[in-house]
Amino acid sequence: MNPNQLKDNFGTTLLSNFNGSLAQLLGKHYPNYDWQVWRFERVPPGFWNEAENVFKYLAFLMKEFDITKMEDWYKIKLTDVQDRYGSTLLHLHKNSMPQLLQKYFPDFEWQLWRFEKVPQGYWESPEHIRTYLEWVKKEHAMRSADDWYRIYSTTLRDKYYGGTLLEKHNFNLAQILRKAYPDTEWDEGKFARKPSGYWSEKENRVRLVKELEEKL
Repeated sequence: MNPNQLKDNFGTTLLSNFNGSLAQLLGKHYPNYDWQVWRFERVPPGFWNEAENVFKYLAFLMKEFDITKMEDWYKIKLTDVQDRYGSTLLHLHKNSMPQLLQKYFPDFEWQLWRFEKVPQGYWESPEHIRTYLEWVKKEHAMRSADDWYRIYSTTLRDKYYGGTLLEKHNFNLAQILRKAYPDTEWDEGKFARKPSGYWSEKENRVRLVKELEEKL
């Protein structure tokens, strides 16, 4: 039932006493029932401003998706929340799961790149990129900066959640590394996958010929 149906059955005055909120009306007259207020067509004014209500909703999601540890939140997509009555809550947090979870679980060290979508502007920060790359270095057991020359951008995308970062930089790993580590000199010719347009430069083709001649 929604408020309009109640109004059609002569309940307009009754609803007006509860700010037009069916949830408030039922909560008042059936206080012992455990109402999932987010399932109503409209939640009471200010409902999502109360941390207790948000935590109750997050507990509901945890049960729905069998979330037993914090890392399980990474698998939750925006559509999962939207399909389970959480659209308004997401909207209040710029449709960002990371922003929502960081607010209500601030003590957990979130790896934002593991979410379906990072917050808007996240990859603009060299510090954020560097934090991500340091995590990749640890996960990939890299021992020196030269190890970056042997990793493919597709590995970052498929194994280390780096798709959005790569897309922002046209899959140019050299560009990403320069942004994160500006004091290191990166040789584009050494990367497993050369940046787009690399072979269009005459000096790069000449360099390749010389390297091949030295190997003969």
